Amino acid sequence: MGSAVSAGARLNEEDVQMICGEMYDTDARSAFAAASSDGFVSAEAALAYAKSKPALEDQVAKDAAVRAEMKKQSTRRVIEEQRQRPPEAPTPTAADKKRTNLTAFALEDHVKKTFPMMVMPIATFLELETMRPYEELLAEGKIFEWDEAKGPVFFLSHQWTSFDHPDHTGLQLATAKAVFRGLAAGDVVDRFTSEKEWEDWSLKDSIYARNFNARLPYEALTPRHLAAEATRGHVWLDYACVPQAGDAQDARLAAIESIPHYIDAALTFMVLCPKIEHKEKAEACDYHSWRSRGWCRFEEQVNELKLFETHFDEEWMHGITKWDVPRRPLIVTGEASISTVDVMDHFYTLGLRCNSVLNGDFACCALNHEKTFADGSTVCIPCDKKRLKPFCVSLWERKCEHMKTASAFVQFMYFWRYKSHVTMMQAETLEDTPENTEDPALATLEDVKAKYNLADDGGMWEAYKSLMAMNWGMMKMPQNPDMFCWQGDEGRANLEAFRCRVDRHAADVEKNGMVNLLLTYMVAEGNLKMLGPFFVMITMLDFCATKGNDRVLRYILDTVGPEKAEIDRLSTVTHIAAVDRACKSGMLSSLDILVAHGAKVVGFERFNGETCAHSAAMHGHVHILKRLHELGVDMFAVTRNNYTGLGGGGLGAGKSALDYARQWNNSAAVAYLESLQYEVRPVEPTAAELP
Repeated sequence: MGSAVSAGARLNEEDVQMICGEMYDTDARSAFAAASSDGFVSAEAALAYAKSKPALEDQVAKDAAVRAEMKKQSTRRVIEEQRQRPPEAPTPTAADKKRTNLTAFALEDHVKKTFPMMVMPIATFLELETMRPYEELLAEGKIFEWDEAKGPVFFLSHQWTSFDHPDHTGLQLATAKAVFRGLAAGDVVDRFTSEKEWEDWSLKDSIYARNFNARLPYEALTPRHLAAEATRGHVWLDYACVPQAGDAQDARLAAIESIPHYIDAALTFMVLCPKIEHKEKAEACDYHSWRSRGWCRFEEQVNELKLFETHFDEEWMHGITKWDVPRRPLIVTGEASISTVDVMDHFYTLGLRCNSVLNGDFACCALNHEKTFADGSTVCIPCDKKRLKPFCVSLWERKCEHMKTASAFVQFMYFWRYKSHVTMMQAETLEDTPENTEDPALATLEDVKAKYNLADDGGMWEAYKSLMAMNWGMMKMPQNPDMFCWQGDEGRANLEAFRCRVDRHAADVEKNGMVNLLLTYMVAEGNLKMLGPFFVMITMLDFCATKGNDRVLRYILDTVGPEKAEIDRLSTVTHIAAVDRACKSGMLSSLDILVAHGAKVVGFERFNGETCAHSAAMHGHVHILKRLHELGVDMFAVTRNNYTGLGGGGLGAGKSALDYARQWNNSAAVAYLESLQYEVRPVEPTAAELP
């Protein structure tokens, strides 16, 4: 046993319990507590205790034998059950299950594919000197219809930089070619803006990957994967793969309406958005402007609503089958400037009413649905919003219904996040109104249970209780004692406050069951009819400020008061406050409500030194930057280190909000912050000048 643990190792209580097995009794627990001052003991102390138990090794062996026998019995029982099934209904294989599972939720049942998916080999794409239209490439045999046997596809989403050509400067094409050459050469990691951005993309769900100590239920992506795909893969690009000729309007519309199928079939969704000035409008085309366009939002949403895959024949943890999540988007702002949006940041920062497809910019609406020709004649233009709305509703329904077929554990982790956004992401106006926020079908807690698949004896609720029971004790021990959030006196106080929250949540579940979990979901939706106590890692104010649910925000603050609502509470791991979440999401009204109730803005910063100004600059929220400046926030504060959490930039030490705005090509934010550099700012007196 002694050789299994290296000398000098530091073990937490879970490690000691694993060593001792069932011999980890009350005496062992007391011994651990006596030997531990910081939640850890030395390996020598643990082994010394283990050796003091003569029967330990025999007991461990017996335990292992019992577990092995239980597993055998379980396997035999499953096999016997399968044998007893009627011959006409044989047990499906994992492949059969996967195929049936995905077929039952076929995209074709929600959006009809009315035009084939045309693609171009990446090798051909690299030979282009300019983006060329569909008709030319088809005549030369450089595009063809895609099927699965032909290999992976990169779906390229971009904004046209001119009214008559998609890429009049050629910069988008040049950037994409440089990126593909880099992928093929295997140097993709260096092309990401930071190591964290690469980690977020390669792990696909980096937040949960970190929580489970990088034990993933699926294979992480590597430069080798991308090199192979960039070598033998294909691209889909609108100008090249959608008919462009004037007499091909019907075919063009058929292809446009089939775009959800193209995205669903593509392995990687790539956003091409290097900064370019629009030829006619003289406005910047960048990531910020790309995200403002309704059609681009629709493409992004289709990619976000791809179905998860369940591996029915592989177990990740006991009783939990493996699953896989779709890849995160590649956001290309330069040849060596790639970033992404991780799963959690998309939920909290981009899953907002203001970012809904129907709140995006549409050319038809800008023209008041009327096109005027040179001779003065006019023609009515149908509204793209009306065409897209049924697709949006159907795609969200498909995603949520498919999530219900996943394991209870996966449902608990993901299902509620999608379900709570269905109404919000169909909003057609920005205001926090019942129509934009509240599900009219909900009137009682039983309605909420049904909506969130939370029957009293159902799998998802049982999974939640089991997960919490497993984690409550573990959560009270620092998983990584070297993390910034546990350091020094402030870190110890932070840990103690976190432990109190864990205890409070455990007691609440014991006393009230799922009631407050349901209320948490309602606050996440912005449903004013519900209200509950705080969750473990995030307060109700955080939810409201992030989503701009101002009615619920006011209700909480006016009902329980700012102090009890913990208006200035910082998140456990990264020190994000409600005001910071409002700034990240661009919710000016929420920020003003918090400030009016006494929330701290000046002097606030995360562990890595990021301020509210960094958050607003990274997302291009100029209106927030102006308000922060009015409130006296230091607009030129710099970061201290590269540590970052949800939505942080992670650009390293010494970076200002202006650096963040430049990194993400948010032109308007750059211009505003640069203008502040020329303001006369008060100079702090030196020590010698003080009286």
